[in-house]
Amino acid sequence: MPKRSQMRWGVLGLLLGLWACGPDTVVKTQAEIEIPVQAFDFGDVPVLNTKLQQVEVRNLGRAPLTLESVAIKESDSPFSVKSAPAQLGAGESANVAVAFVPPEEKDYQATLVVQSDDVNSPRIEVALKGRGNTAAKVEADSSLSYTRVCEGTDALKRVAIKSTGTADLILEEIRFGDGSAPEFAFVSSTKTPATVAKGDQILLTVRYSPTSASPDQSSGTIHLVTSDPQHRTVDIALTGTVNRAPIAKIADVPNPAPGASVALDGSASTDPDGDLPLTYTWSLKSSPIGSRSKPNPANTATSSLTLDLPGSYTVSLVAKDSQGCASPPAFKDIWAKPAQQLLVELVWDNPDTDLDLHMVPADQPFFGPSDCYFATGHLNPDWGVQGDPSDDPSLDRDALTGYGPEIISYANPAKGSYKVMVHFYSDHLSKQPATTATVRVYEFGAVKAEVKQRLTTQGQKWTVLSIDWPGGAITSINTVEGP
Repeated sequence: MPKRSQMRWGVLGLLLGLWACGPDTVVKTQAEIEIPVQAFDFGDVPVLNTKLQQVEVRNLGRAPLTLESVAIKESDSPFSVKSAPAQLGAGESANVAVAFVPPEEKDYQATLVVQSDDVNSPRIEVALKGRGNTAAKVEADSSLSYTRVCEGTDALKRVAIKSTGTADLILEEIRFGDGSAPEFAFVSSTKTPATVAKGDQILLTVRYSPTSASPDQSSGTIHLVTSDPQHRTVDIALTGTVNRAPIAKIADVPNPAPGASVALDGSASTDPDGDLPLTYTWSLKSSPIGSRSKPNPANTATSSLTLDLPGSYTVSLVAKDSQGCASPPAFKDIWAKPAQQLLVELVWDNPDTDLDLHMVPADQPFFGPSDCYFATGHLNPDWGVQGDPSDDPSLDRDALTGYGPEIISYANPAKGSYKVMVHFYSDHLSKQPATTATVRVYEFGAVKAEVKQRLTTQGQKWTVLSIDWPGGAITSINTVEGP
């Protein structure tokens, strides 16, 4: 065929094709919805338990699909829509989450309605069914009571939450009811939701903590929200009564000189509830370092305390009622104040060893005639004005073994300078003779210096410090000599 004829036939074919489509025929893209499964069976679900099903929705079209509405057709239905996509792109798919919570043991049916902008299928219905099968049952004590708990203490009690139905028990909420007293608190976990398997139980531990400000009786409730269809809420009553603590009281105590014994009297202690008789416990909260004194006896209404060292003592008394409720401790401060203007004290921490305290005028040698220490003729050496005992020092106390104290007192010091020394006199053949010596200097009753030194060998001499009088200045020397 000639080329001109072939061209004529090609143009003719093109015109015929255009005429066949027509002027109003335009190929359009559009959304196309598909839900592959038209019926969902949730099966058997325990009453008030939740089961989720995912309903797949697809867009088979070439345009975006808008889901205008996804809902359950029937009102008051145990089925509900939990989530649904708003739009699906071309070729996409997504899930609609549907929940089934049967309120009773019976069969249920409903319809899921999906409306979209698919012009050919704007409304699709999906049949839903499910059966409430088996039910949870809750059993718990109706009340929890705390009787006469001592103020300032805690009492713990547990309540059992039992699952006795044909399905697991779901505890949706565990909390204290509105208006419950702040004296009650949970000790165990209350995280929810919590599942209690059928035939099992959980234990809730509750603390009751009354204080001195608490009312005589406190009340409250434990509030439970459960999956038991017959008992959706359960309230457990709480009550607590307080045992008021005794009030310990110590009578006034004088502040005597060191070495004196003082009377301790707690017989004025009382109990608000009248739970008599009271019992008593005496102790020392604080005392001077090196003191070995303790209240004696320690378990009666009255006692005594020997103030073996100068310084501050704090006595403690606890009274307990006949129900075992203890009082807050009562305290009394006692000050053993030396009457002397100058006092030097030595204590140590090894019970086997014997240390000696020495003090001399600064221009005199230790162990010389003017040395004040434990030896014949040296207990009251003649210082100051010769023949005048009013200005002489005195070795008031000597300990032959362990701890001390040794005390040199000087009631009216003569003007001058004085040196203090500690002599490791004897280790008494101890296998572990090392000891820490502590020297304190008191001026007009107040501690002006406290010095410590570790001594290891019998015969060592520790020159501690010097004291200038009447100014009271203390100068450290702190040298150790000897083997």
